[in-house]
Amino acid sequence: MKELTFIKFSILSLLAMLQLSQLATAETLQQPKYTLKLETTEFILPKFTGEFRKREAAISPKEYETAEVLRELLNEKKYGEAIATLSELFSIELSPAMLLLKAQIYFQMEDFKKAERTYLQILTRMPQLVRAHSDLAQLYLLQEKTGKARSHFAKAVSFGSNDATIHGQLGYLNLHEHNAWSAISAYQTAMSLEPNNAQWKQGLLSALLEAHMTESAMALVDEMVTDYPEEKELWLIRASIALQAENTLKALASLEIAIRLGDTSKENLQVAAQLHMQNKNYDRALNLLEQNMSLGSIDMTTLDKALSWLLHERQWLHAKKLLDKVSERLTELDDQKLSRYYLHRALFASKNKDLSAAKKHYTLALEKDPTNGKALIEAAEFYRLQEAFTQAELLFSRAQALRDFEMQALRGKARVYIDMLDYKSALITLQKAFRKNPAESDLKDNIIVLENILKANEAANI
Repeated sequence: MKELTFIKFSILSLLAMLQLSQLATAETLQQPKYTLKLETTEFILPKFTGEFRKREAAISPKEYETAEVLRELLNEKKYGEAIATLSELFSIELSPAMLLLKAQIYFQMEDFKKAERTYLQILTRMPQLVRAHSDLAQLYLLQEKTGKARSHFAKAVSFGSNDATIHGQLGYLNLHEHNAWSAISAYQTAMSLEPNNAQWKQGLLSALLEAHMTESAMALVDEMVTDYPEEKELWLIRASIALQAENTLKALASLEIAIRLGDTSKENLQVAAQLHMQNKNYDRALNLLEQNMSLGSIDMTTLDKALSWLLHERQWLHAKKLLDKVSERLTELDDQKLSRYYLHRALFASKNKDLSAAKKHYTLALEKDPTNGKALIEAAEFYRLQEAFTQAELLFSRAQALRDFEMQALRGKARVYIDMLDYKSALITLQKAFRKNPAESDLKDNIIVLENILKANEAANI
């Protein structure tokens, strides 16, 4: 298989948060956000490999003899002796071509300071010497002096360089130092010169994604996965782009290939599981969730969403199977997570009309975490439906003390009072809720209805 080197970029910045429609139940049917985890990729800077490439500048006739001596020394990799031979003459006596050779030898010997100084001497004499600009740019790039590197790459291009590496490296610097749009052009030029270079394709893909050109990015990544079908990172990028385009089937297919190729990221397994649930592939979804749990600690947030969805879809057997799987590891859960687990047990029992089990698990949920607002609300509503109004009122009052659940609790308590035919208490409760959130117009409508009921009752008693 061909080797694929990736350019370092933060796909996670782009891609970052992915919304999957309706992967929650009742109270959480807002579209949840998920992030695919992509591997950090790395651009491998090409080290100077020029075995003294053909130069744009020509040596002078009087240097021919020296050039032959240098050729033999360089063929034998006697770089120190070659430098000594060149150093016998003053720089002013050397042609720009010989100076360029001297700079390249310093570069080969990794004496970057002397190489830089020599390149700059050349450019004072021949400001448009393309090779000097491109080599100096590579030197600066290796030293992470990106601003200087970009400047000299740009000059090399402006003076006529048609080297794919120069255009590709200019694209890399434009992407990281400036913007994606300027990088796209440079990478496209590099690709036109070397259409099979995976590095330029990856750079262009990065630039297209950062510029939010998802259709072009998808077309390119489709081509790349054909060329490099074993690169799981490409399949993950493809999945990420597909999710951005809301093409969940393509995203799921890409994720499954990445998983088959060895991706074991918990985040990606979670997204794949929830996409399968969305498409009603419950067996595969549970298999992925179980695989996810086997990789480390139990992620109750993911399980909350999965269990809520299964109960909402009346998938009792799948919900029970997942709950039973979690029950094997209860000793690993802290009290808050145990509370959430017992809440799901209670909801499962309630949906299946097992009232005794529901009461038991609501009690356990609140024993483990008395401040579990969701458990308080659900338990209160359960007791209201059982006409255990005193217990329901008490639980709604406890939930009311929690800021995030105050409005739900006030509405629930009002329903309890209405069931008890205590319209005055219901009115007072809804008025309190309306004062806290006057934007909820239905509260005002219900207040008016209750006021009319109370007026009618008063009139009937006169």
